[in-house]
Amino acid sequence: MNKDAVASIAADRRNFLKGAGLTGIGLAGAIMVGKQFGPNVQKVEAASVSDVDVLNFALNLEYLEAEFYAVATYGATLVELGVIRVWTRPGRLPEARWSLILRHYRRRF
Repeated sequence: MNKDAVASIAADRRNFLKGAGLTGIGLAGAIMVGKQFGPNVQKVEAASVSDVDVLNFALNLEYLEAEFYAVATYGATLVELGVIRVWTRPGRLPEARWSLILRHYRRRF
């Protein structure tokens, strides 16, 4: 390479780095100005999860698993097999009762 080609490449590299640096400084300045005059964003806190929520979730997963295996094995739901009954009043199955049902159901396998 001759000296003119090397000087041209060096000048191109120098101009590129100068332009990239000025662009970065411009973006940083725009971010700083935008934070001062931008909209006031309010932070939202995540909902708290209690121990009871975690246990109810685990209980629902156990119910789902039992229902899946009942349908896969016998071709019928837990209600159809008579393991649990249909509740006519709104509400959840008490956890102690549900635990007994699961223990009884697991013994069958």
